[in-house]
Amino acid sequence: VTKSVIIDLANEGNAVIIGRASNRILRDKPDAFHVGLVSALEARIKTVAEREHVSQQEARTIATEHERARVAYFKRYFQASVDNPADYQLMLNTTRLGHEAASKVIADAFTTLFIRAA
Repeated sequence: VTKSVIIDLANEGNAVIIGRASNRILRDKPDAFHVGLVSALEARIKTVAEREHVSQQEARTIATEHERARVAYFKRYFQASVDNPADYQLMLNTTRLGHEAASKVIADAFTTLFIRAA
């Protein structure tokens, strides 16, 4: 079902699909732009704690479990690694760049690859 929904959204165009192994599902779609975001565990813990209003320890548990589930999902359904650079046109470290700069880099890369090239 997830695969079908992602393909339908992508075929409609102008969609931003976050996660759900969409980079693997849409890997052969030439107009799909795959961006991988990575960050340090401590940065993810801080984000989860602030967003969910939980303690640092609870946030650590949530972040660790989320990562474990994400890795297992990729392995089980796609026999793939979550952070394989070959599966993305662009990979960014948001711990080093920050979210605002990462957003700008993504927008600029997309514009260069898909808008200006057209």
